[in-house]
Amino acid sequence: MKSTEQQVALEATPADGTRGRIAEIWLTVLCCAIYFTSYMTRKGYDASILAICEDTGLARTALGLASTAAVAVYGTGQFVTGFLADRFDSRRLIFIALLITAACNASMTFIVGCIPAMVALWAVNGFAQAMFWPPLIKIVAANLKGEAYSRGVFWISVASNCAIIMVFVLVSSCIRFAGWRLSFWIVSAMAVAMAAKRSGESCFFSLRKSISPSVWSGTRWMCACGTSMPRTATPTRLHGTAARTAFATRAA
Repeated sequence: MKSTEQQVALEATPADGTRGRIAEIWLTVLCCAIYFTSYMTRKGYDASILAICEDTGLARTALGLASTAAVAVYGTGQFVTGFLADRFDSRRLIFIALLITAACNASMTFIVGCIPAMVALWAVNGFAQAMFWPPLIKIVAANLKGEAYSRGVFWISVASNCAIIMVFVLVSSCIRFAGWRLSFWIVSAMAVAMAAKRSGESCFFSLRKSISPSVWSGTRWMCACGTSMPRTATPTRLHGTAARTAFATRAA
């Protein structure tokens, strides 16, 4: 078994000037796109509940059980996925999460109406959603330094807020022109596309497992607790109790 220090992190090979700046921007864009997609595949069901009620005749409270299950699994799953991100390749975890959430969203269009199946399926989706944040923040902390790191965390947060707005726009448009099921197929296709993109970009950076244990020690605790780093934080400050108490709890 390899030591934790050999497994936990990926650090970009240093690059200077314009080439390094482009690499930083591209990595930030990829992480933003992944997190944007995760929110689209996570919030689509909530945005579609009223339309599903009208289509199936089920009570909103019954349909809300699936959302409750997803939130519960998402919250508890962060503790598990934080330690998974500590021990496995973050790119693989993100790839798996994208495929799982794509399958869950597509499957929802077939099983709608069966409450137990919907609850179970969306609980699985909740766990898949919990697999996004820890690996993403691990990649950002390991590859972006200083101001680039602060910008990366900021833009990832912006991407999630944009996704919340866009998912309601998407669902409303689909309900008006084609039905709520189309929105699930669209976000599922987005996740598959991002999985393909992420797989293709896995070799874009020359990565090596050389991040210091002190840098990752605070980050893995943050991942396990589902917390978000302040914009002013830098990877070298992510260690010990002080770092853990500096993180504000991330909203579900």
